Amino acid sequence: MEKTVRANRMIAAALLVFLLAGCGSTEETAGTTGTAEETTTDVTAEENADAATNGTSLTPSAEEVERYQDLSYDGDITVLVPQSAVDLVQKEADAFLAAIPGLSGVTVTVSAMSETDAAHAMLQDPSTADLYVTTQDYLPQLVSSGAAAALPDDAAARVQTSEDERTARAATVTDADGNSSVSAFPLSFDGGSLLYYDSSVITDPSSLSAILTDCESAGKTFDVLLTGGWYQASFFLATGAKLTYTTDADGTFSLADSSMATDAGVTALRAMCEVADSSAFENNFAAGDAANAAAIIDGYWDAPVAQEKFGDHYACAKLPSFTGSDGQTYQMSGFSSCRLLCVVPTDDSERQAVLFALADDLTGTSAQLSYYNELLYGPADRALQWSQQVQGDEALTALQEQQQFNVMEGRYPGDFWQLAATLGDAVLNKEVNTNSSDEDLLSLLTWFEDTCSSYTGN
Repeated sequence: MEKTVRANRMIAAALLVFLLAGCGSTEETAGTTGTAEETTTDVTAEENADAATNGTSLTPSAEEVERYQDLSYDGDITVLVPQSAVDLVQKEADAFLAAIPGLSGVTVTVSAMSETDAAHAMLQDPSTADLYVTTQDYLPQLVSSGAAAALPDDAAARVQTSEDERTARAATVTDADGNSSVSAFPLSFDGGSLLYYDSSVITDPSSLSAILTDCESAGKTFDVLLTGGWYQASFFLATGAKLTYTTDADGTFSLADSSMATDAGVTALRAMCEVADSSAFENNFAAGDAANAAAIIDGYWDAPVAQEKFGDHYACAKLPSFTGSDGQTYQMSGFSSCRLLCVVPTDDSERQAVLFALADDLTGTSAQLSYYNELLYGPADRALQWSQQVQGDEALTALQEQQQFNVMEGRYPGDFWQLAATLGDAVLNKEVNTNSSDEDLLSLLTWFEDTCSSYTGN
């Protein structure tokens, strides 16, 4: 293994000491390896990556100070972030206020609330906070309910040019009249799955059948959660079988658009059955619970656990491809997600300007670098993604490669996830298997699709 999470942490710590010695900084964020066209743009970002990472995580850049030096305001600001990020975001916010003379009378209080809980709280009462971290699936409803403001043109332009293109799209909301606006600042981009594996066992991580064969031969397991809707999506989205929901302004699920009960869905479901029929299969997604695994499909958050498990043979890759029953090869796909920092709209123009400035700072390059160093948040900043430090993170670069095949997760009814578990149970319990006819598989998917539609208001 060339690079390990432990080595990356040592590099990060050394870099952080260097940064705190007082180098200057720039500000940008986000990204993953994209298409050939996107890669051309990212190569330019790579050339600037060293400068992007040579910034202090606690001091705003000279450019930023100049941009906001005329701001003047006294008052209290409340920020909601995940528990693990509270202390770091508080330091970042205090450093920003200290650097802008006209903001010495501002007090920022950073409190803990999960991304999901923050969205629900803000939908119920937009006065709960001034800034808050959530995920992209809630943004359209937050905008329509008046809990997330459209960014000023200059800030929107920075998001569109400096952030990973997928996170910039996720931060953009289109209203019923077709008008689009960037309505949040991307903060991180690391939601999604990748393959962790033991390189002494797995000879070809790009092939699902080869992984299963290697695991079977070695008496090891291949762990993937077939009863989880998030992980099932890697099969269905691969073949083109999709399910999305439309919500009304009040959050009611009004329409289910599905192509699950199709030939594409049958191909995906049969591939799931083939995995379940392998003696190596283990219905699990957590590296910490993988007792005998040689390969695991898991999230980036489990990279340190997977590294410890596989030791010197630790390796990572994008998800593998599989050959469908129709003879075609499909690259496994899946859901992606990103964290967004939203600003609550206010009629006080001076206060609004300060809120946007603070949000800009808290999602800038130096801030995202500190989130990566201390919290293992994958950056959304394009330049940081191409920095030497991030490119040396084997798990994150594998996830970046996988992201180009994924779709951003939308909103789903709570009942959907239990329904997905029931679908997976039918595979695990052999109610459907590799010997089932296409008609039997289609019948199960038709039931699934009809049930999904029943969760809407129609």
